[in-house]
Amino acid sequence: NDWRGSFQIWGSNERPTAEATSDFDIYIVGDTAHLDGTTSLDPEGDFMTFNWTLDSQPAGSFSSISDSSNSTPTLLLDAVGAYEISLTVSDAGGPGSPANISTVATTAGDYAKFVLLEASDMVKFLSPNQVTTKGNLKALGNMLKQACKAIDKGWSGTAVSKLEQARQRTDGCVLRGVPDVAGP
Repeated sequence: NDWRGSFQIWGSNERPTAEATSDFDIYIVGDTAHLDGTTSLDPEGDFMTFNWTLDSQPAGSFSSISDSSNSTPTLLLDAVGAYEISLTVSDAGGPGSPANISTVATTAGDYAKFVLLEASDMVKFLSPNQVTTKGNLKALGNMLKQACKAIDKGWSGTAVSKLEQARQRTDGCVLRGVPDVAGP
């Protein structure tokens, strides 16, 4: 009796779990998104393979995922709009459920406005001990909004000037060693 053909393997193989991230949610057109699937997990610790797919992209985009079988590929964002990406990891028993991520590419001006408006919203929630006066707090918020309006009109020099004024309102103790004073 030959024992080599008579044994069975008992147990089951759980499917791996894909985890997909990118370094940012919003990019400027022309940037490269760095995708990361290294936190994907196989319950039994089995060897996994990776399969990244670009499920949708903006009209006019010719982007593709570099080395889609790598755990950390890249994607050049070549057009304004949303990019939908999925990662499926597989072990010897087959693929697990995909993980999906979305990222957006925008113009440099729109990105700057987004960041400025986000900062303006954050300024509203500063506590009284974080600012020298309510007037400086209001002025800072106004300068950030004015910089956004200047960007809308294509006046980059004015936007930079408004940001410099905002910086002058907030740098006092750190850069000059004295409390903030009224700006120009």
